[in-house]
Amino acid sequence: MIVLDDPGEEVRPTAPEPARRRPAGRSRTAVLGALAGLLALLTAWLTLGDGLDRWRGEPVLESACDGLLPVAAARAVLGGGRLAERRDLPSATDGARADLRCVVARTGEGGSRVDVAVHRPARGADTVGTPAYPGAEARWPVPLGPGWDGFFAGSTRTEPRALAATVAVLVACPRRAADLLVTVEGVLVDGAVDNPADRLRLARLATGTARASADRFDCGARLGADPAAIALPPGPDEDVAPSEARGACAGVPPPSGTARARETGPGVALREHCELTPPGADHLRYELDAYYGPYAEAAREGAREGELVAEAGCAVYVLRSLESGADGDYARRALDAFATRSPPRACAPRP
Repeated sequence: MIVLDDPGEEVRPTAPEPARRRPAGRSRTAVLGALAGLLALLTAWLTLGDGLDRWRGEPVLESACDGLLPVAAARAVLGGGRLAERRDLPSATDGARADLRCVVARTGEGGSRVDVAVHRPARGADTVGTPAYPGAEARWPVPLGPGWDGFFAGSTRTEPRALAATVAVLVACPRRAADLLVTVEGVLVDGAVDNPADRLRLARLATGTARASADRFDCGARLGADPAAIALPPGPDEDVAPSEARGACAGVPPPSGTARARETGPGVALREHCELTPPGADHLRYELDAYYGPYAEAAREGAREGELVAEAGCAVYVLRSLESGADGDYARRALDAFATRSPPRACAPRP
């Protein structure tokens, strides 16, 4: 448009002023800021999603097994994600009936799970033929540590990257006619028996459940603190000379001067295991097991072929000869020594 300031003078239009350019650095900063905001939003969304999954699982843990599971310990075992509980299982497979039992698992195929049972075995009852409690035949039971009468027994499963283990805890109840036996059978996906953290997580779940059960049933029991560490079950290459044995094989005479011993370590446990192998043997020759408390009740069925059995109060001791032609005189001497050196606490009378 032409504007006349003066009717006699033509004013030519001036050229438009060029647009101002923003500095290149400022534009880049804006783009990076927007990207950072989107990244923060995405991170928050993912975190919130994981948090929601955990939140959905917590009510299951808080009510599982009538509220006896320690939530933090159970979550440490089961990991993040949604959980489900089953309570329509009155007893473990082929085992003694539980007073309380639950199975908690991560939803989806192949998730970690725990099978928790609380038994109240009566002391001194005639229980010949009682079905075995979970872990009764654990091959390498490892003591849980000071303040606890129990064990951890685990092995690698046939599936890759998974751990199957059983933890058993006996709680003496001076105020009750029955004690408490808490067992936790766990399958940890991506777990391994040689991972100290995996062993410890499962053990703390069991001891925490035992502590809550003792409070619930008014046991009046003295209990230990959370286990600090769980020893690794002995491997096939960890045998020693019998004279160097310090655990279950300590004091048991060897079948020969050059025999080897493999044993569970010293400590208070409901089960003990010792193996003695003479030189040149193609496979194991003598196997000794000690069963205490409720585990002894299920072992009082008498000797089977190839076994010698001895009893002492609430303990049952078994020697198995796994080769034909075993020395019967030696087997009796070994079993007597095995029973004699057994810790006296195992059969101490209850208050």
